[in-house]
Amino acid sequence: ASLYESMGLYKKAESLYLESIDIRKAELGTNNKEYAQSINNLAGVYENEGEYDKAEKLYVEANTINKKVLGENHIEFLITTNNLAGLYERKGEYKKAEPLYIKIIEVKKKNSVTNKPNYPTFLNNLASLYISMGFFNKAEPLHIEALNSRKKIVGVLHPDYAVSVNNLGTLYVEMKV
Repeated sequence: ASLYESMGLYKKAESLYLESIDIRKAELGTNNKEYAQSINNLAGVYENEGEYDKAEKLYVEANTINKKVLGENHIEFLITTNNLAGLYERKGEYKKAEPLYIKIIEVKKKNSVTNKPNYPTFLNNLASLYISMGFFNKAEPLHIEALNSRKKIVGVLHPDYAVSVNNLGTLYVEMKV
């Protein structure tokens, strides 16, 4: 399913994700991370197809399950929270996205796991939201922190570091600095 999704063959991916959901539901029930992962994946297909209402319903369900089963500090919960925030951002519902992105960063900081590769990604996501909202001064420190974090985590020759350099440069173009 993920291969078909990456190829843009969303109907084929949808069919396989639905099969995965049915199997996991029958074998494991609905209160486990595997089931949540399958519905999160299907939500991604719906988001890519522009079926935002379907995607939102599934992202919320996956997020609720992960919170209940794994807790708010678990990376799977943070990923489904990030996906839901990203959908809200894509829909232009910035006030719904912002507290979710902030929560993710707060959890990572509280648990002292800012040295993981996903931390700068979460920072960039919030910065991107602020850029969409026109809050460049809020975005800048997040992009700088993401850049410095990636430098420590992966080094300056890694493609992810280049992404952070590009993000900060793009912000400065927007700010006309």
